[in-house]
Amino acid sequence: MDINAVKQRLGHSSAAFTLDTYGHVTPRMQRAVIDSLDRLVEKNGEKNGGKMVARGSRARLGRAGLEPATP
Repeated sequence: MDINAVKQRLGHSSAAFTLDTYGHVTPRMQRAVIDSLDRLVEKNGEKNGGKMVARGSRARLGRAGLEPATP
């Protein structure tokens, strides 16, 4: 989504204001990013002869947002 189009539609003076106001990330959105990145790493690992490993890469969703995966 183009942030400048959203800014103009909402009548905000800057894209920064729009992002500060509406740029929060929900746990569902965080999970979607984690899953997408895991699929990308798995796909690229297969293409590169297994040089990239996705196992153990899953981050957890904690109260403060994304937390690094533990080995």
